[in-house]
This record gives sequence, C-alpha cells and structure tokens, in this order.
Amino acid sequence: MRSANKKIFLLTSFLVLLSSPLLSLEVSKEVQFTIAHPLKTVTGNCNTIEILDFVPKRQGEIYSAGPFRVIIPLNGMTTGNRNRDSNMLEILGFPAVKEIVARVNPIDARIGKNKMSGTLLINGHEKPFSSDFELSESKETTATGTIHIQLHDFGIEAPKLLLLTVQDDVIVSFKVSVTFQ
Repeated sequence: MRSANKKIFLLTSFLVLLSSPLLSLEVSKEVQFTIAHPLKTVTGNCNTIEILDFVPKRQGEIYSAGPFRVIIPLNGMTTGNRNRDSNMLEILGFPAVKEIVARVNPIDARIGKNKMSGTLLINGHEKPFSSDFELSESKETTATGTIHIQLHDFGIEAPKLLLLTVQDDVIVSFKVSVTFQ
C-alpha cells in the first residue's frame, strides 16, 4: 500500500509540474528608446532584457501578473552608432552602473487599454512611474505601451552634440508577448 501511495504521489507531482504556468508559457520581449536632438531623433533598442518573477495568468477575461522586475542591461542597449552608444553608456554611469531596473506592481488587465505602475531605478535614482498599455490577443497575448522619463529626474544631465542639447525627455516603448499553451 505504501508503494502505491508513493506512485500516486509521484504521478500527481509530475502532472502538477507539467501544468505549471512556468512550463507552459513562451515569452518574448522588446524595449526601444527614443530621444530627440534638434538635428535628429535617435531610436535604440535592447534585446537582452530579463523579466524576473514574471508569472502571467489568465482567468476568463482577466490577465494578471506581478509583482515582477524588468532588468535592462546597459551594455545591451544600442543605437546603431558605436560613438553614440559609448557616450550613452558613459552618461548612464556604465561601468559602475550595470542596468536599469523597473519594478512593476501587480497588474490585473483586460483586452484593451489598461494602466500599470511601479518604480524605475536608473543611475542610482529610483522614481515612481505609471503608464497606459494596450493588451491585445491573437495567437499570443501582447502588452504594448510607452513610458516617458525625464533624464534630470534620474540625476542625468542631457548630453550635448554639436553644441546643441539633447531633449530631456526619453520615450521608452515596450512590448511583451505571452503565448499560453
């Protein structure tokens, strides 16, 4: 009888693991940033983003997640120009500062427009943020949105290029797609 109970326990444990949301999700993520200079608007991206403690769930029409953290490694950020990228890293405090961290508060969302909030840690300064995002669904469930930040809020002086100062406002666009299987 003890052997039969062990087998049932092991089988049940295995089935629970197989149905775990961590094993049944595919997650893709993108971050782009845009900053304006009087002569040119620069767009960059980071493809090495980590999302920690992210366990999205779907119950009926409600999608929930969080709290979770988004880690953006500074050395993964690129604008396509090595000199500009080097200057950007220096302004953001690299190599002493290695990453930007977004701590996102728990989210309950429906298809359509939603709100999220949390804190951003940039250059050793942590500030609250809030943002609208759009949740859509086709083959995957996708959240897209933008966060506007001011460089001076994070102790960063807007850089100059050709004696002209870059605008203080940076637009960070994000896209996170989840495939529930």
